[in-house]
Amino acid sequence: MSEGDSSVRRVAVVLAVATLAASSGCMGLDLGGAGDIVNLNPAPGTTLGAEAVEQVPSDATVVDADDERLANASQIQSVLEKAGSSGDGYASLEVRGENATASVDEALRSLPRYEDASAWYVRYDGEVYRVFKLKSD
Repeated sequence: MSEGDSSVRRVAVVLAVATLAASSGCMGLDLGGAGDIVNLNPAPGTTLGAEAVEQVPSDATVVDADDERLANASQIQSVLEKAGSSGDGYASLEVRGENATASVDEALRSLPRYEDASAWYVRYDGEVYRVFKLKSD
């Protein structure tokens, strides 16, 4: 092998390693979603929404945000907090990871759900919010 072949091989290896590191997120580069195209095994997730409501349907049950059934689902508390501090009373939150998604699903399954809207009504900081899933993976 000539010295020129060795240099070409080294450059190719360096480029391959740099590309792998950048596309895997190891270098902290924001690829603007380009990494999503090559992500063959994304973490399971769901997107929660919460919006303040003026009126609760008469047959819906409202639970308090400090209800023990919500204790292991901090993401529900987070989306309620975001909605409460937003100017329009609305927020969404992407929940990623198998454990986080499972804890949210378990908490929501344990609460009374308003069937017509596929939503849960939760009182947080004196306001009632409709909590719902925007999407699930």
